[in-house]
Amino acid sequence: MAEEPSDTSGSDSDKYLDLNDAAEYLGVHYQTIYRWVREGNIPAIKVGTRYQVKVSDLESFTRRRFEPTPPPEVTKVRNWEDIQRRFYENLIDFNEVAATDQINRLVTGSVDVVAILDKLISPVLRMIGEGWRNGEISISQEHRASRLIHRIIDTMDVARRGRPHGRVIVTTPSNEEHEIPAAMASVALKAEHWTVINLGARVPPHDLIAFAVKERADLVVLSVTMSKHRAEADETARKLAQVNIACIVGETGVSLRELLDRAALAVNS
Repeated sequence: MAEEPSDTSGSDSDKYLDLNDAAEYLGVHYQTIYRWVREGNIPAIKVGTRYQVKVSDLESFTRRRFEPTPPPEVTKVRNWEDIQRRFYENLIDFNEVAATDQINRLVTGSVDVVAILDKLISPVLRMIGEGWRNGEISISQEHRASRLIHRIIDTMDVARRGRPHGRVIVTTPSNEEHEIPAAMASVALKAEHWTVINLGARVPPHDLIAFAVKERADLVVLSVTMSKHRAEADETARKLAQVNIACIVGETGVSLRELLDRAALAVNS
C-alpha cells in the first residue's frame, strides 16, 4: 500500500507538494527535481504513481545547496625523498597498484600537479636511469618501470577549468625517442590552463611546422633529452619564429615550473 502524505492542514513547512509544484517552488525544471528525488537528495513518498515531497525537506535541501563548500584539505608533503624511495621500489617491483595509489593520494589531496611531476616523478626517472647505468637494474626492469610511469602520467593528463593561456603543441625532435618528458610537459601545461596538443615523439620538422600553422598554435614545446638532438630543435624553433609561432626547447635539468614560466613569457612578450 502506498504511503499517505501527512495532514496538509498544519504549517506550510509540513505540507506536501507534487513534483510539478515542488519544481516551481524551487524554480527548477521538473526533470531536475525528479532526478534529485531519484538520487535520494530530496526525501519523497509515492502516492499512487506520483512522488510528493515535504516543503520542509525542500527548504532543507535549498539550504544545503547554497551552503559554502569548504576547500578540500590539502595533503602536506613533509618528506619527498621518502615518497621517492617508495615510488621507485614500487616501479622496480612492478607494483602498479601501489605506485598508482601513491600518485592518486597526492592528486586527491590537492597537491600541486606540477610539484608531483617535479619533486617525485622527475627524480625517480633519474634514479631509474642511474640504476640501469650502474648495473643495479636490468634494461628490462628499466623499460617496464618507464612504461608504468607513462601510464601513470596519462592518468594525470586532465584539463583544468580556467581561461586558456593559449594553444600549445608538445612533441620531440624527429630522432628523439623519449616520450615521457613530453608527456610530463603536456600534463603541466594543461594544469596551468593551456590547450595542449601532444603529438608524442619523433615528428619531422616540416610536418610539425605545417601542423602548427594549420592549428594556429601560439606555442610549440620541443622536448630534448639528448644533446645531439639540440641542433635540430634549435633549427625548428628558428623556422617556427619565421611563421610567428613561439617555440621553447626543453632540456634535461629544466624544471616544469621553469618551463611554465618560459611558456607564459613566450606568448606574452
